[in-house]
Amino acid sequence: MAYDQKGKKLPKGIVQRKDGLYMGRFQYEGETYPAIYDPNLKVVEKKLEDLRYEVTHGMYRTPSKITVQGWFDEWIEKYKKPRVKAGTIENYTNNYNGQIKPIIGKKRLTSVRIEHIEKIYNVMSNKGLAKGTIKIVAAILSGMFKQAVKLGMLKENVVALSTLSNGKERKEKVVLSMEQQKAFLEYAKEHSPFYELYQLALCTGMRNGEVRGLTWADIDFEKREVHVTGTIKYIKSHGHYRDTPKTKTSRRTIPMLGVCCDMLIRQREKQEETKKLAGALWKPLEGLEDLVFTTNEGRPVTRDRVTADLKRCMKNMQEEGIDIPVFTFHTLRHTFATRGLECGIELKSMQCILGHATFSMTADLYSHVLPDTKVKEMEKMEQIFEKEA
Repeated sequence: MAYDQKGKKLPKGIVQRKDGLYMGRFQYEGETYPAIYDPNLKVVEKKLEDLRYEVTHGMYRTPSKITVQGWFDEWIEKYKKPRVKAGTIENYTNNYNGQIKPIIGKKRLTSVRIEHIEKIYNVMSNKGLAKGTIKIVAAILSGMFKQAVKLGMLKENVVALSTLSNGKERKEKVVLSMEQQKAFLEYAKEHSPFYELYQLALCTGMRNGEVRGLTWADIDFEKREVHVTGTIKYIKSHGHYRDTPKTKTSRRTIPMLGVCCDMLIRQREKQEETKKLAGALWKPLEGLEDLVFTTNEGRPVTRDRVTADLKRCMKNMQEEGIDIPVFTFHTLRHTFATRGLECGIELKSMQCILGHATFSMTADLYSHVLPDTKVKEMEKMEQIFEKEA
């Protein structure tokens, strides 16, 4: 039985070295596993307990042999799939395959050093990738290596000791002015199959997947409310499916403007007519029979199709000399929020409508003021000084 430097009895398998560091060792069926080191006794006890569980349940892999690729596969399968959604798993996998695998995928987990991690960040930065993308990759690496340390596979988390590179500065958000918003809707009404979809986004601030995943059951015409209860997603292994909102605050109720209510009534009539014309070709996917926006065959509208249509509209409008900036679908959400704040909607109410998790998120995103609003605000200040003159 071992004792610490103060004469206190230590748990089985743990000793204290002369330098004060606690060392834990575990043996099972004649095999000794890598030692665990930490200045905190409770940390060593916890790590030793986790290691014992992994070994006795057949979940442990010899750290000297497992590669980063092998550990990523195991980490995803055992520690992420039971806890996160399928879309998140696909996002992790795509980022790993694109950014991490080419640089350290074949290396043994125990041979990865700080310079290898920082190389991943630097390569991404040199590609001009955004800070947000680099942070996502850093989070994946951190999760992988943190779990490996927890299981005693590594002595330290080299990711935590690495310096994150500065990525490409995020561009200032594009927001359509009132005139640009009107011009876009007028053009889309005549030239786009997704006019109603765009109008709903500009009337509610709903996200791309939320609009495309909206069902008729989500709409209360009597109370004039839209209930955001899900989002449409696509992953290769599942195809299209309707998922629950990512956070509790994403599930929300949005009051409908009169123009929005009228538009949805017309959309329902339009869809019924399309269904009749399609006849036997109308084949909605199982579980997605009630979507508000569909293709002419009743299938979900894809994100790529909406993106392509937006680009086509912008290109044609610019060629016709119409003042319209290059923007994305998310710009419609930003534009809705900006219009609402210009009209006097309180930030707290806007947070609820947008489904932001925190008030600070809404405040940080929409602290900007459009040029024409700045002028109006400064005119108010000028009036104060005129009174004093």
